[in-house]
Amino acid sequence: YAALISKTPSHYYIPDDIPIYTCPEKEMDSLSTEETPQGILIVCHQRKFPFEKLEACPSRDLLYLEKVSDPGNLGTIIRTAAWFGIKQILMSPLCADPFNTKVIRASAGTIFSMGIYQSIDFQKIFRFAKQKDYKLIATVPRGGTPVKHWKKTGKNIVLLGHEAHGLSKEITGQVDELISIQGKGKVESLNLAVAAAIILHEVIGRQEES
Repeated sequence: YAALISKTPSHYYIPDDIPIYTCPEKEMDSLSTEETPQGILIVCHQRKFPFEKLEACPSRDLLYLEKVSDPGNLGTIIRTAAWFGIKQILMSPLCADPFNTKVIRASAGTIFSMGIYQSIDFQKIFRFAKQKDYKLIATVPRGGTPVKHWKKTGKNIVLLGHEAHGLSKEITGQVDELISIQGKGKVESLNLAVAAAIILHEVIGRQEES
């Protein structure tokens, strides 16, 4: 790990064990991907999370994302999941890169406290759910149980799909339950990150019903 700064270190809290290097603001402008850099860059290692690690110690509630492609949405979903206490996020092949700079910024840094499991095929999730006694809860734009009427019991894996196409039929045909957010307007659908916040509030935030 290392920090590169173009302003005085007093503006930031940087742990003592991280080396600090300085550079002119002009160089910071050329290195940063932001239009108006805040004057600090951090270089760090990307942790790897093999699926076997999840199988050995899974959390009570998990989130699976299928082909989520927009970096801003992905980062916001990660930040929202962290708010509701989710510690492990599973991602299908063809999702946006979770370590894209736009994702990291949208996650407000919460991605570094998460276990991010990449390129996980749904059939692996399906087998895992059956072995570990999880319910697979798929979110669909319409036709599912209204989420406000859904009853929480046991362990759950919440599934969210692509911004435009939603979850694939392969997934919706194999899950335990379909849930939807009821709306009153004539808008076709909610933004995925907004829908994720509502779903996670109801599914993860709700107390278990006996």
